[in-house]
Amino acid sequence: MAARKLRPYFQAHTIKVLTDQPLRQVLHKPDTSGRLVKWAVELSEFDIRYMPRPAIKAQVLADFVAECSIPQQIAEPEIAQAPAAKGATTAGEPAEDGARAGTIPLPPVEHDPSIAEALWEVHVDGSSNKAGCGAGLVLTGPDGFALDYALRFGFRASNNEAEYEALLAGMNLAVQTGAQRLKAYCDSQLVANQIQGIYEARDERMIKYLSQVRQLSSKFRSFEVVRIPRTDNTKADVLSKLAASGYTTLGNICMEFLQASSIERKAAEIMQVEHEPCWMDEIVDYLRSGKLPEANRSAQGDPKSSPFFT
Repeated sequence: MAARKLRPYFQAHTIKVLTDQPLRQVLHKPDTSGRLVKWAVELSEFDIRYMPRPAIKAQVLADFVAECSIPQQIAEPEIAQAPAAKGATTAGEPAEDGARAGTIPLPPVEHDPSIAEALWEVHVDGSSNKAGCGAGLVLTGPDGFALDYALRFGFRASNNEAEYEALLAGMNLAVQTGAQRLKAYCDSQLVANQIQGIYEARDERMIKYLSQVRQLSSKFRSFEVVRIPRTDNTKADVLSKLAASGYTTLGNICMEFLQASSIERKAAEIMQVEHEPCWMDEIVDYLRSGKLPEANRSAQGDPKSSPFFT
């Protein structure tokens, strides 16, 4: 696909392919047959050099697209029965500008409301030790797809604060995916009982965290927090400990660095702005209402009294 889409670049330059697969040996085998022969012939016109991939950092986006793309299913009988009219594709639709003849347009990706209405689950856990603080979460969709997420804190936090940070991150992630029903699992007795109303939050920071959880829970049609044993929360626990240990990357796992806590970022969003008289006020008043400046020289157009005079 890259050689076809970027054909002018492939023809004009030497292309270096970084891969961990033996593509060169496969394409140059003497006993190559079938579709591999077609690939070898098509790519032989370019100056392609296959090199070993030194690190996985540059491959993260490509791996994400390859692993998380949803395949589009096209029914074979419908394609076979489609009329092949002049100027139309094999699916019977007119070819768009720039489209190759004989291609089959893929159906548009539509949002399935049933997935959002189904129950989503998130396992969260926080960790605080001498090396640092972090959190881990695993968001699982109704179709079984699981997303691992880790957070590294740039601030000191207690174990309970780390648990709240993990829960808030999981809720925000669920909101971004469009989930309407969420069930959160955590192994912190304090956090679970405070949210359920069994324990009363007395500490000032715990009150702020609890307020944010309740405010964010209003974005779901149903929200529930369940306390589970630590043995049933192993994956989130491992992610939180790895993030707290100082790792900057965890392979293909998404990792985020939080410079400030959620309650501090919330307060920093509100800024008091003091309005003072500005030399542009008279100009704005004139453009809006035609009101002339009070000073006679300014009203008569004296350039030395103009704000633009230097």
